[in-house]
Amino acid sequence: MKGHLIVSQIYKLSQVNFCDKSTFVDNASQYHLTFEKIIVGKHGYSMEKCDNGTVNGGAPKATRMCTRKNGVLVLELPSVLNCNVTLVGLSEKIQSVNETAPAEIVHIATDTQILTSRPEQLNSTDISMAASIAEKILNLSNSNVPGEAMVAAVTTVSQLLDANKTEFSLSNNNLTSAVTSLTMAMQNFSVSNTSTLEVVQSNIAVRKVSPQEPSATILFSAMKGSTDSLVSDRIKVDEQATGLKTDDRTEIQLFINITSTNFTGTERVGFVLYQNDRLFPSKIYKTQLEENYSNQIISSNVNGTMVNNVKIALNPHVSFFKSSTLHSSKAWKAKSQGSILLTCFFLIPNLQYNRSEFRLYNYACVFWNYSLNDWDTAGCIKEADSSKLLRCSCNHTTNFAILMSFRINYKYARPLEILSYIGCGLSIAGLTCTIVFLILIRKQRRTSITLMVLSLCSAMLIFNIIFISGIENTNASKNADENSAANAMLQSDKEGPPANDWCTAVAALLHYFLLATFMWTGLNAVQVYLLLIEAKRHLFRHYIAIMSLTGWGVPALFVSITLGATYSNSNYRQEEFCWLAALDSHQNFSIEKPLLWAFLLPVAFILLFNIIVFGRTVICVIWKENKNLTSTKKKSIIKNILATLSIAITLGITWIVGYLMLIDHEKTNIVFSYVFCIFSATQGLQIFVFQVLTTTIFRKKVTHLFEAYQNSKIGRTLNSRSYFFSSILGKMNPTESFKTIDSTTQFDELLLESSSEV
Repeated sequence: MKGHLIVSQIYKLSQVNFCDKSTFVDNASQYHLTFEKIIVGKHGYSMEKCDNGTVNGGAPKATRMCTRKNGVLVLELPSVLNCNVTLVGLSEKIQSVNETAPAEIVHIATDTQILTSRPEQLNSTDISMAASIAEKILNLSNSNVPGEAMVAAVTTVSQLLDANKTEFSLSNNNLTSAVTSLTMAMQNFSVSNTSTLEVVQSNIAVRKVSPQEPSATILFSAMKGSTDSLVSDRIKVDEQATGLKTDDRTEIQLFINITSTNFTGTERVGFVLYQNDRLFPSKIYKTQLEENYSNQIISSNVNGTMVNNVKIALNPHVSFFKSSTLHSSKAWKAKSQGSILLTCFFLIPNLQYNRSEFRLYNYACVFWNYSLNDWDTAGCIKEADSSKLLRCSCNHTTNFAILMSFRINYKYARPLEILSYIGCGLSIAGLTCTIVFLILIRKQRRTSITLMVLSLCSAMLIFNIIFISGIENTNASKNADENSAANAMLQSDKEGPPANDWCTAVAALLHYFLLATFMWTGLNAVQVYLLLIEAKRHLFRHYIAIMSLTGWGVPALFVSITLGATYSNSNYRQEEFCWLAALDSHQNFSIEKPLLWAFLLPVAFILLFNIIVFGRTVICVIWKENKNLTSTKKKSIIKNILATLSIAITLGITWIVGYLMLIDHEKTNIVFSYVFCIFSATQGLQIFVFQVLTTTIFRKKVTHLFEAYQNSKIGRTLNSRSYFFSSILGKMNPTESFKTIDSTTQFDELLLESSSEV
């Protein structure tokens, strides 16, 4: 605080927790400073900024604090920044300052505080220098150093905790050393003999207690409020506690039972609560969750006494407003004696999250090992608790923590509904009948036509069987919290789903056979084009071999490439059910996921080709009027419709509706979803209807079978019926050739047989 600023302003606001807007004028120094509302116990910064021509251009010119004294709100005198001072200069100056120059210490502390008031602009070098300055000031903590300097130093630490997380790099040795020294200085300050008993800032709270009796039970607790910032009114210390609280609003509480064999009255207990873990970067425990996730740290420090028992409890179900905070609890016993400093750290997740999206999965009891500069599990075990609080017990006195891991609360697909079973069952039955029929009449049709339709039906049949029996992920039955009794070190704050190679295999098979289904629809489109549009009588050499290699080989190539590119990072399939991954961590459709580039895009190209062939076939062949034909030979409208539907179903045109489901309109999306489900679930049945029931061959065979049944009275047993059916098939013409479309062709018969057979 500058010596010439001598005016103090007192505001008696007994019903609020903030000091109102204020203006400070000092005519002697020509200062005119304005401040917005300031929360009690916090610092506010002036609206006036340093000129752009100065070293600290754009930084606030001054800061002042709002405090409460004897129930009255008080605005402290502003501290004004030297706009040309730098952290480098302050760092050099603090090296030569000692307790005999309290005014200089205050100037350095307040200047550092103001220079770090924009934490989002701080880089790792700035953080390192500011941490070193704060550490030096806190280590000077004794009765000769003004409390104002200590408060400014703690405020600086609070602001550093708001710096970008990426700036706290483990590879920066200077920064790591600076923050390590700073945390140790905070411990010392919490049990120092200064008159400052409490400092509460947005990201840090410090409380110290001097026990009045040789034996004491002290409870430190913090209550959850409407914001993430720490507030003095919600930080409580009970020096005559009987145990932990049971109310739902307490976010974290720490209970200490201490005894002093040689009580002198100088014993002290200190607590430090950090809102995040930026000052405790770990090489082992990785943080993968988003920026709204952080770990709270609580430090319990005892000087000059023995710790009989220490417990900590955290409520995992505290929930206020729109966000929820997930916590843990911990209990342990620790004993020590003498006048050494004992410190206990606890790490508590402070995750603002949607509880339907994340859930607590596991935790580990650890301590901060300064030799390793990381967390360690040695000497700590888990303890069961009937109240669903997480507890830990450690057999040594050092810095303790609870590391947490979370798992995405996957919304596993529900078992297939009865309509899905009915639809898939009808498709499987229809495809099976179609395949049997095609095999039985294979000698009456050209081999290439039979192969194309038979391959399409086989791929679709296998897909339907795998889909109905394996689409659901068996991990759904394992979707429970781990919380194992073993106190194993966690590697990350985010736990992946259980490994399930079977589900991955199912996804790969579904991927392959569905791609093969579409590939064969595309090859059928090629054949339709060659036979009906180009009217080719003879196909090119090795036609069957090339088609088979393309129809079964290309999908295998796609699946192999996709698996190779995504399997190592578990990015091939989604967890909710056994199918290709499509959504990112925010549940948004991602172009980086394989569903787009390994399925939707290739299928879209096939469908586009099929649509073009379908359009030309319908316009140029099926519905084209041939004036050379007599009226008695013209196709009927019913035959045209049947032929159109047969081509459309064979080429998979109905799958276009699946892409229409991507329309971002709720009502439209629902309509297309129902239509798509009906078409896709019953496609096998549709193929049976239009590839078997409507064909001339089937009608002739049914007619002959019925006549033979009537005449010979066979069929009383299954064996006799099968024998007769086989004998009938053997009498039919075993060959069939393609016909060209000309004026003498029976067009309707050609269309219904050839196009249906494609």
